[in-house]
This record gives sequence, C-alpha cells and structure tokens, in this order.
Amino acid sequence: MTANDTNKGFGTRGQRALILTVLIVTVTFFWVLLLLYTNLPTLALAGIGMVCLLVLSVATAWTAMAFPSRNKE
Repeated sequence: MTANDTNKGFGTRGQRALILTVLIVTVTFFWVLLLLYTNLPTLALAGIGMVCLLVLSVATAWTAMAFPSRNKE
C-alpha cells in the first residue's frame, strides 16, 4: 500500500466503510439464521462464529487502512 492509496479522499474511505457495513449486517444475519434454524452442533456453530469474527476483523482492518493516520505534530 502506498501513500497515494491513503490520500484518495472520501471515495476510497466511503466505499470501504460501505463494504464493511454491508459485511457486518450480512455476516451477522447469516450467523443468527444458522443459530436459529439449523441443527448444527454447538461446536460447529462456535467454529462458524469464529470464522465470522475473523472475516469482520480483517474487513475492519482493511477499512481502517484507507483512513490517513494522525500527524504527531
């Protein structure tokens, strides 16, 4: 990632924030549907939940990279 990627303006930041929002809603909804309407064992649901958390944490980090860091001045 170069310095130009972080200074593209609201376009990149807005797109990544929108993608993150959609991911949060869909992944959470998917996991709740699995929890309520399937007969999966608890261990399988916990594993799927951990994968969901991993996906959301990577997406959050990816979104945060689009925002420029603060200067120490």
